[in-house]
Amino acid sequence: MAVGRWSEFKTYGAECAQLLYQIYFQPYTLNQRLRELHPELDITTNAFQFRGEFAEHPGLERYAQQSWWLTALAPVVAILIVAPVYSLGAEEPFDFRSSGLFLLGWWNEFWTENEEQQSLLLRLAQQQPLIVSDRPALAQLQEKSILDRLEGNNYQFQIPLIQKFVATKIL
Repeated sequence: MAVGRWSEFKTYGAECAQLLYQIYFQPYTLNQRLRELHPELDITTNAFQFRGEFAEHPGLERYAQQSWWLTALAPVVAILIVAPVYSLGAEEPFDFRSSGLFLLGWWNEFWTENEEQQSLLLRLAQQQPLIVSDRPALAQLQEKSILDRLEGNNYQFQIPLIQKFVATKIL
């Protein structure tokens, strides 16, 4: 059983590597492949827009998951590979703090999946008042452990660095 899972993992990893290669070196081939998965899908389209059609298009869900994992983890892997090489050849060491801040901002995009949440986070960072229609987004952000509720209608970011990124983010 473990051999089967290992084989599946290797296949999934190989598919992710092929997808990454096609993204950077064969975008036209990738675009054709995406059109085969779904007629409206192209290289600039978010595959999760077609979430309701995953059952009709079997490869679409797999592509969506792989693209999500690549987008989430590629910067981390890149930093872990680039940092030691950079530190060997540079006069000053690699700045892990700035890279870590970049990754927090990068992952903030994954935590905040929709525009209502992003808009709410931006208004909270700018200390603008909340409105009644913010309640669903507030509840979702509390579930994701991004916001903590204080007294009354006061909220704070669980990690102050997230607030810094949201405040300077351009939507």
